[in-house]
Amino acid sequence: MVVAIILVLGGGGALLGNFLLSKAYGPDQAVTDYFAAQGRGDVSVMMAGATYLRGDSTWDSLFGRSALDAMMALPQNADVKNVRVISSKQVDSKSQAVNVSMTWNGQPHTQTYNVVQDPGQTHFLFYHSWRVQVPFVTVQVTVPKQGGQVQLDGIAPPSIATDGTIEAVQGFHKVSMGATAFYDSATQDIDGVGSATPSATFPDAISSGATTLAKTAIKDAFTHCDNAKYLDCPGKTYKAPNTPGYVYYLSITGYGKVYYTSYAVTFTSDPTTNMKLAVGSEADHLVASGSCGLTLTVTGTSAGKYLLKGSWTADLTWESSDFAADVLFSCASSRA
Repeated sequence: MVVAIILVLGGGGALLGNFLLSKAYGPDQAVTDYFAAQGRGDVSVMMAGATYLRGDSTWDSLFGRSALDAMMALPQNADVKNVRVISSKQVDSKSQAVNVSMTWNGQPHTQTYNVVQDPGQTHFLFYHSWRVQVPFVTVQVTVPKQGGQVQLDGIAPPSIATDGTIEAVQGFHKVSMGATAFYDSATQDIDGVGSATPSATFPDAISSGATTLAKTAIKDAFTHCDNAKYLDCPGKTYKAPNTPGYVYYLSITGYGKVYYTSYAVTFTSDPTTNMKLAVGSEADHLVASGSCGLTLTVTGTSAGKYLLKGSWTADLTWESSDFAADVLFSCASSRA
């Protein structure tokens, strides 16, 4: 009898041990272990217990160790707490669907993760390891025309799809656009947990530095008006030809015929005030437009000051450190 009792107890112990080992190395535990490692920021353990899914190998550089380290540098991704298995369902002999709840970055999150056996790793000869299949998210990135280089968590993707998408590991990410001659650098945090298609949009706000240089180039172009070609160049005094028997006049919209022996043109306002500036369709080009005003000071029969207004347009080409401006203006097209 004593021997029989020992055998029964031994059998029960084996069953209990089998149960505990199955649980310790089972799919449910694999999920909780994975998120426990994420909560500690332990990238090595995370990678050992997971397979990071992606659409194709194009995006491999955003799913390796460097990418995971960069992702986990964001505190939102280590803020994973209260992980609890809600349900677990066998899919087939080698995979399990584990539904878990947690709080991620302070927000409740529930998701079913597929967990598959890892035949390359066993414990105590019989118990296979399981790997959590971590899904990817598709990040939609919108950059302005001629925007800077895009990076995800400080890593430049191999390319950006024609539809402006990048694949990344499920989680929070930092999307950045590098500075250019036209734009300041900019960064946005995106939520790749609560949204399967997170997005980052960088506005086409031309930098204050580029705007200042554009204004300088446009003002400079106005002062280099071709006096021989145009009759309204600022800072120039125009004289009527000294032809006996002839009287000369200007036909000015809003004033009619203005008889003169000479006239001078001066600006009445800064032409770059309230100018509109936009990135052009050609590389390294901006386009600009604005309004301008002139004072026409006349000597002769119609002596006096005539106030005029009009508009201008400009094409600006970036040349290493500043802009070259080609300005077309008509600042005397109507009465002010």
